[in-house]
Amino acid sequence: MPLRVITPATADAVTLALIKQNCRLEVEDTSQDGLFKLLLSAVTEEFEQQTSRQLCIATWELVLPGFVAEVFLEKTPVRSIESVKYYDANNVQQTLDASLYDVNKAAHPAQVIFKEMPATYERHDAVIIRFDAGYDNDKVPEDIQLAITVYVTQRYLTPGNHVDKLPTYFTRQVRNNRIWKQK
Repeated sequence: MPLRVITPATADAVTLALIKQNCRLEVEDTSQDGLFKLLLSAVTEEFEQQTSRQLCIATWELVLPGFVAEVFLEKTPVRSIESVKYYDANNVQQTLDASLYDVNKAAHPAQVIFKEMPATYERHDAVIIRFDAGYDNDKVPEDIQLAITVYVTQRYLTPGNHVDKLPTYFTRQVRNNRIWKQK
């Protein structure tokens, strides 16, 4: 079940100002902004990959070879389902009416439960679920923001020494925020 990003997040999970303050740098000093953005991107991606979370709003597609009764969307939090498209028995792309499926966004990972499963053409991408996931730009949970800030700070202050020693707080927040994949 390939999951692919369609529209990546355009916001950051943590502000550069918070990272600079944690590094005891002046917020107005922009000399290290390029490095901070690079580190922030890398640490955020690592957190997202390890937890199956999407921190800032992005659009994803889950591609399936056919319908199944329920599907787990392994990027949390799911905000909305944009569409469920499928290739019918004649290999013509159709959009499934939203009344034919339910979405349980409270579940982690979120579930799409199909009430009807039309026949599909035999192909690897017979069903395509497009959805938006992520927190509002200023609503990333504070414990996650802190974990990312701590790790970015460590990587900034001790360059080259980040591979073997993840900050304990970052590791704990990954463990506490991990979304366990469903079979």
